[in-house]
Amino acid sequence: MVLQLFSIVLNAHSLAQGGKAVRSCQHLGTMRPRFFSSSNAMVLWQKNLKFRYLAIGAWNTLAGFCIFAGLYAIFGELTNYIAIAVFSHVIAVTQSFATQRKLVFRSSGNCLAEYARFNIAHLGSLGIGLVLLPLMVEIIHISPIVAQGLSTVLIVVGSYFIHRHFTFKKSKFSDQC
Repeated sequence: MVLQLFSIVLNAHSLAQGGKAVRSCQHLGTMRPRFFSSSNAMVLWQKNLKFRYLAIGAWNTLAGFCIFAGLYAIFGELTNYIAIAVFSHVIAVTQSFATQRKLVFRSSGNCLAEYARFNIAHLGSLGIGLVLLPLMVEIIHISPIVAQGLSTVLIVVGSYFIHRHFTFKKSKFSDQC
């Protein structure tokens, strides 16, 4: 399953780069990207920041949801789901910072300053989540875990469009910072 998912990502990357998608591996009974090998996968991981960002971002999103679900399963009867959402956000953002700092951006800058900036950048998603979560739980009557999952999907999709059309919008005046 993981190999198939990785093959799909590599296929998408190959097509985006203008390459050929797949060839048949009849002896294995599967379809694999033409360039799929451990050495090519390692080169993609080492050289492609966008691929690392996508892979680690998917991991961090899944981890953040699982942290909330786990804390809710343990403490859901003892405390409010909003408190669990805030506490899980702190844990998830800390975990996300560690993976993005080391695995994606490979930073060696001031850790505390980077951690502060990283948290500031994620306050918007926390705010949106804290609005959506009670809206879904209290008004629509969805369980907190399902509501958190839906909120996460909406935040990820919304973040993509905000970054694409606002944060990183191409200027007609200059392509430089």
